[in-house]
Amino acid sequence: MGIVREYLDFDMTGSPKETMRLGMEARISQWLDMMDIKDYDINEDLSINVRNDVNIVGEQLEELPEFIKFHKIWGGFYAGGNPWQTLRGFPDVVMGDLQINSIANILEDGEVNPAINIKMIKKLITVYGEIFI
Repeated sequence: MGIVREYLDFDMTGSPKETMRLGMEARISQWLDMMDIKDYDINEDLSINVRNDVNIVGEQLEELPEFIKFHKIWGGFYAGGNPWQTLRGFPDVVMGDLQINSIANILEDGEVNPAINIKMIKKLITVYGEIFI
């Protein structure tokens, strides 16, 4: 009987948590990758800076996951087409445009979802471009 040897592509120079993509940073990275968000940095406080646009249009998100907190977006933040119930996790600063407009934000009686209004957006988020709600 012969010896079976397996080769695993395991980086012994990094931390095991990071190498195996465990922990909160890995969870954040996996979600960002799944949403096809590129050119990002995860800060020490686990907030996220993106050096590009963020496009999460039409992803059927009512809110961002509890482990996602955007800090600064150097491009636009495009999040329309989602039935947003809260702005938790939205960026603190958007250098480009902010788009949250969506028919899903219109309530059954035709009113705009009170959780998403221009006054609240301006209070929570510094937007240097246009705001589309």
